[in-house]
Amino acid sequence: MREDQRFDRIAGMIEDRLAGMTYEEIGNKYGISRQRVGQIYGKYNRYNFKAIKECGCAYRNIRNWMNKNSVERTELIQMINGNQVEPTTAEMQRFYAILLGKKRMPDMMVGRLAEITGMSIDFVLEIG
Repeated sequence: MREDQRFDRIAGMIEDRLAGMTYEEIGNKYGISRQRVGQIYGKYNRYNFKAIKECGCAYRNIRNWMNKNSVERTELIQMINGNQVEPTTAEMQRFYAILLGKKRMPDMMVGRLAEITGMSIDFVLEIG
């Protein structure tokens, strides 16, 4: 399953739960146990899934900056890389996982984002 499909599936589970479905109903819909649904919901519920899904970024201040400046994820990745070359698929997947909050953001990327956005490092790293 591709990363974006997996994320859409998890977001769908969260949305179903917020719509009132039980863990068991969601588990039946997605072919997993109700316990697994509870684990997924517990892990991902702290994020604002609608905003993350629309923008593809778990970092609130980066997401707001991207929206304000009409910057897509691909453009942001190119800015971070400091070039105009189209990122490879592997680079895109790695950066998506980082922006979604699934992998630790490397110090180099934090510094580059602070430089690009004009934010402090602590402000860049704020998740929500």
